[in-house]
Amino acid sequence: MESSNTGARIKDKIFRRISMGYIVGTEVEDAIQACQKIMPLGYAATICPWNNNGDDFSLVADAYVLAARQIIRHNLDCYLSIKTPAIGFDPTLMDKIIKAAREGGLRIHFDAQSPETAEDNLSLFEATYNKYENISYTLPARWQRSLEDAGRLIGMQVPVRIVKGEWEDPLEPDKDPFGGFLDIVRVLAGKARHVAVATHNAPLLKEACHILRRENGSWELEQLYGLPMKTVRLAESCHVPVRFYIPYGRACLPYALSMMKKKPRMLWWVMRDIVRADRFKIA
Repeated sequence: MESSNTGARIKDKIFRRISMGYIVGTEVEDAIQACQKIMPLGYAATICPWNNNGDDFSLVADAYVLAARQIIRHNLDCYLSIKTPAIGFDPTLMDKIIKAAREGGLRIHFDAQSPETAEDNLSLFEATYNKYENISYTLPARWQRSLEDAGRLIGMQVPVRIVKGEWEDPLEPDKDPFGGFLDIVRVLAGKARHVAVATHNAPLLKEACHILRRENGSWELEQLYGLPMKTVRLAESCHVPVRFYIPYGRACLPYALSMMKKKPRMLWWVMRDIVRADRFKIA
């Protein structure tokens, strides 16, 4: 039993050490400094304060307001990503965030959460659009509803981020995320105002690139800070802009640890790329 407990503690320490490579810090100042370091290299950013489950909705909204003001103050090529379940889909709290964003014309991006929150998320998005049009939205490739939602977003002419999606759709749990991703790309290409292809999968990026170029669509690669640089180098070789998603906050480390434990291949990627010196790291 003692040997088993010791092994578990060692494993947790390894996960903790590796996952720190994906985290810039706990405060908004850490994220701002990260942005300031990558922008001279030609990269844009989006930052997002990550909250803990159960955090007070108004405190989360205050963190979003602070982040918005800091981005504007430092005049960064950056937009703010938010998670609307963390503010309880509260339109009054959303108005506070919009008010701060409007001061500098800052874009506010609605991240995707679990499938059961999708309708509330999109409803708040549409209501917000009627007050402030500089907003954008995420479509997960694993969700059955994403193609229909894509049509609604095209009609609004807002930027759209496509992701594989962390949560499977209970209505179609076996949906192919690779094919679903490209289906959304085909719907949005040349029609959406702008498309962010959020992937670390090089073959998927190549296919998306072919589709978007054929339709002369405006687009960029988005990648989580700390992931392998293969897709970034591929995008740069095709003269495609690159933006890093930079999370921060005290919830980041537990989240990164849980993701690595659920997806051990992430640990392999990081270990491989440390050896190859092939991982983007903000010094």
